[in-house]
Amino acid sequence: MNEKLEEFFIDQGFKKLMEFVPGFAVYFIMENRYANAVCLIDQTAHPEITAEQYEQITKKISWRFVDGGCLDVHMLSLILTDDENAAMRLSGDDAFCWLILKQENRLLIPEGRAEDFYGMKELLTKCLEEPYALKGRLEDPIIYDARGQQFYKSIKERPLVNHAIFIINALVFTACILTGDFLYDRGVLNRDLVYNSGQWYRILTCMFLHADITHLVGNMMLLYFLGDIVERALGHFKYLLLYLGSGIAGSFASMAFSYYFMDDRSSLGASGAIFGMIGGLLWVLLRNRGKLEIMTVPKILFLISYSLFSGFTGSNIDNAAHVGGLLSGFILAILLYRKKRKKPQESRNG
Repeated sequence: MNEKLEEFFIDQGFKKLMEFVPGFAVYFIMENRYANAVCLIDQTAHPEITAEQYEQITKKISWRFVDGGCLDVHMLSLILTDDENAAMRLSGDDAFCWLILKQENRLLIPEGRAEDFYGMKELLTKCLEEPYALKGRLEDPIIYDARGQQFYKSIKERPLVNHAIFIINALVFTACILTGDFLYDRGVLNRDLVYNSGQWYRILTCMFLHADITHLVGNMMLLYFLGDIVERALGHFKYLLLYLGSGIAGSFASMAFSYYFMDDRSSLGASGAIFGMIGGLLWVLLRNRGKLEIMTVPKILFLISYSLFSGFTGSNIDNAAHVGGLLSGFILAILLYRKKRKKPQESRNG
């Protein structure tokens, strides 16, 4: 039951708050510094919770949102129980507390309690009924703090590789400003220098060079907002392989295009790797029923279409690197990505 309810709230766009107290799971939506929260209390697993603890803990949860910067908090409590009378004693006179009778798989709103909570009554009723079909996500939900920022349980969960790539690109661009053409002359992708002079390192170094601040910011914005999602899905090492592999594939695609069309212009930028990261995200989304965190398949397809359109209608754009990176990223994700399954729940959780 707990797992079904958790999946329901995540499916409705709620974020899961970092664990507060055993037996209390909090899900929330924050808009314009106002929080709507649902606190699920599992009385079946924690019958030792007292009415005093219930009152204190629910108040502390609200205070945590206020301390996190919320202007106001509206919270509904849901007590998962097998004993209606015990649940009523636990909740006291809390007008915003409903019961979920576990054995009957039924929502109960006691007399005198709030009749609805932002449309939650109808949604919960559907959730508890057999015909309601959830999307069955197998990955553990992302945990957030009361400010709506992602909470990392350990350093392994932090997108360290993506942040490192971001910093390296920024530092290299700063160095280019300070050294003029020095790094550009030695790092941009040039077909003749690679083939004729054996400077194969350029297929990698060109990924960290950018022509100007607009070029850098455009790539880094996509990296910052989407790269974290891909790294969380793949893991540190696989994400690094995807990023570098896509960038290198984009460089080879660029050189092939240059050779075929006799185009001697040099190329630079992280776009091939960025498009590879986007292509990888598309595959991850497809494997997760079209949605992962804030991203959906329609959103990523729109982004791909817009980015390719901008490239083909613009000037001095290495579209071969874009397409090569995109396709290679999608293929690499197929090889690298494996869905993480949830840990088995104890039987007492339902």
